[in-house]
Amino acid sequence: MKITIGAQYGDSASDKKVHPIKRNLTDCLTNSLQGEYFQKIEEIGLVLRTSGSIWKFEPPGVSKVRHSSKHNSITADIVIAESEWKNQTTDEIKTTIAKYIRECFLLILERAEKNKEITSKERYLNDLSAGLDDFLSPKNPQPTIENT
Repeated sequence: MKITIGAQYGDSASDKKVHPIKRNLTDCLTNSLQGEYFQKIEEIGLVLRTSGSIWKFEPPGVSKVRHSSKHNSITADIVIAESEWKNQTTDEIKTTIAKYIRECFLLILERAEKNKEITSKERYLNDLSAGLDDFLSPKNPQPTIENT
């Protein structure tokens, strides 16, 4: 399973604060979600859109979950409001992102079940939980960021 997470930041402050966390999230999910969970789906592609002072993305949360048979992928957007990262600690931001990721992956599971694509639901959920646990773990190196 290939996991890709792209990003769009609403300003340089959101990039500076959220980008290191996104890199950490990508590593944790890539390391844990290595199984084959679907019949044909080979990639889950996410876009993390973080609102800032220049660009505002709406609404916060998960949206646009799409299945592409042509590309054997499922994609989704995750929007983080400015209030969910600005003046928040790294742990608070990670908790918010983990909540959205869990919601996103459950919506992906629903879409895959609807399309009769899922082959290993239990392993998918277990591997997702392991990745998020790793992401939220105090043992996991925390990126250094300033409160803005």
